[in-house]
Amino acid sequence: MKAFIDYLVEHIPSTDFTARIERKVKEAITLSLWRKEYMTYREHMEEQYNEGKEVGLKDGINGTVNILRSMNVDDNTIVIKLCEQYKLTESEAKEYILS
Repeated sequence: MKAFIDYLVEHIPSTDFTARIERKVKEAITLSLWRKEYMTYREHMEEQYNEGKEVGLKDGINGTVNILRSMNVDDNTIVIKLCEQYKLTESEAKEYILS
């Protein structure tokens, strides 16, 4: 018990038991750091995915507008089609028509 209390105070292992505690503490710190790095990486990858998805959606909408315009479809019909196909509000769809 004395060796354990000394370890808590001085952070220097002096017995096999306190050395094992020291190893486990370092292992827990390493795992904690790894977990934090993994979560940061995961958040970064999720952000990249969402940005790519947004770009793809915008490209798809713009492509739809261009195709419908090339077929001489009027803007009101295009707005309706965008709302149906992409679940946009009317004002969101109109922004794509104006851009």
